[in-house]
Amino acid sequence: MSTSILICRAFLISLTVVFTWDAYAQAYPNKTVRIILGAAPGGNTDTVARAVAAQLSTAMGQPFVIENRPGAAGNIGADLAAKAAPDGYTLFIPSSVIAANVSLYSNLSYDPVKDFAPISELTTDDFGIIVPASSPANTLAEFIAYAKSKPGSITYATSGSGQAAHYGMEWLKKLGGFEARHIPYNGNAPQITAVISGTVDTAIVTLPGAAAQAKSGKLKIIATTGRKRSGLTPNVPTVMESGFPDYELTTWVGFMAPARTPKEIITKLNAAAVAALTDPALRQRLIDMGQEIPAREQLTPEAFAAFQKAEIEKWWPIIRAANIKAE
Repeated sequence: MSTSILICRAFLISLTVVFTWDAYAQAYPNKTVRIILGAAPGGNTDTVARAVAAQLSTAMGQPFVIENRPGAAGNIGADLAAKAAPDGYTLFIPSSVIAANVSLYSNLSYDPVKDFAPISELTTDDFGIIVPASSPANTLAEFIAYAKSKPGSITYATSGSGQAAHYGMEWLKKLGGFEARHIPYNGNAPQITAVISGTVDTAIVTLPGAAAQAKSGKLKIIATTGRKRSGLTPNVPTVMESGFPDYELTTWVGFMAPARTPKEIITKLNAAAVAALTDPALRQRLIDMGQEIPAREQLTPEAFAAFQKAEIEKWWPIIRAANIKAE
């Protein structure tokens, strides 16, 4: 058989593959799509995921069903999604913990970069740095000065070892040059209660719950951790404004598929996700929850890939330097 005939056959085969994938992508989805979530029902990540899934179901004409697989800081769900068939019918909505898990766990069964195809970032959520209502500190600078005046006696609460509030406070301690002892609690509500009662001196907590308590006068929010002031607490300065321009701590929710999912399907899902996030009713619902929706140019697969890579690189030295381990 001549070389020219072999080349022609190879060319025809490649065309067949291209047209087959194109037809497959055009028909997608033609059955139920499951979205694996490495978090329990009821939290912010779950609420965002369900709201977006409902929009996708309406827009794409097939059910997009959330499957909660909590445990091991999201690793159970991530492992399951990473090993799923790359056909667009199993997707994954991770939270920001996936970027820290690279540093927190030495034996991950998946690679958060290589094993997933980014679709879009969905939302971000700031934290608040809180102190008891009776604290002498009304600003972050005053709290740091207070902490430095009481070496060895300052404590801070978190919702558990290895959580964002843990490595976020360790980073702040390093930048501010103060000491504080970590007291882990089981969840966000108990640590807020510990601050209100004065059992601990400070905590980094999710902003919606803290804002409600601050409004009632039970605690003070001395700084927020995003790049700009939160709409929930417009009068509270950010850590960046308070003298630490490199500090940013947010929790985010993303949208991914298993690696090697056809690009045409990724493009289709990205367009649907962006349309959902720009829907006025959904957008307002998310904002009322304290969520922020990234600018449109940040909602591309490429932008999300770059953002996740930067998050992994940011937290690696901080977590390792503080010798933080996941529980």
